[in-house]
Amino acid sequence: MPDPLCNRKKVRGWKRRIRDVERFERIQATRDLGDDVARRGYAFTKIYIDPWFRLTPRTPPVWLQQRIVESLVRVHDAWHARLSAMGSPVRTRIWLASPRFMGSQVVGGAGDRAHYVDAILQPASPVAPFPAHLFARCPEAVAGFRWECRSDDDEVELEDCDGPAEVERLLARGWQRRESTDPRWGPSLVRRVGDIWEGARVD
Repeated sequence: MPDPLCNRKKVRGWKRRIRDVERFERIQATRDLGDDVARRGYAFTKIYIDPWFRLTPRTPPVWLQQRIVESLVRVHDAWHARLSAMGSPVRTRIWLASPRFMGSQVVGGAGDRAHYVDAILQPASPVAPFPAHLFARCPEAVAGFRWECRSDDDEVELEDCDGPAEVERLLARGWQRRESTDPRWGPSLVRRVGDIWEGARVD
């Protein structure tokens, strides 16, 4: 079945789009992670490939998604090597989102905040089929990573809701209350909108 979010509008300059992916990979693979890790304990990057990151909801065609997945794997491995030199423990992950593919990203943490990377996403139920077709350019990454299905959620902080009436309205529309495991944050309302396949390199 065709991807309902795939951009069917004409996009010109495919060679330029490929160069954009190559540029994204080059910049992120050599990015200085020191400031982010020193300030927050972790770093992340989303896929900033024009025009899809500006269009909501839209995803690139499958062949370009495959090229982007290949870049995410390379960026992940470069980040893992760089973060490993900064401190231990280290957590680096690929988040492969579906159907909101342009929400895919690489995340990494080192030192005292490394555990934060593993605490962000929630397990998904039911579990979606693994998108193996996106790994056509890097099939070794299917077995080279441990992939777990997580829930891709929209989230609204409870304190940002406009009173109890809005909370009740959102709950009636299928949103669910979630208590934060981080003492710095209060409860929120969440709604599952898709899946995120979280990949960790197999040692």
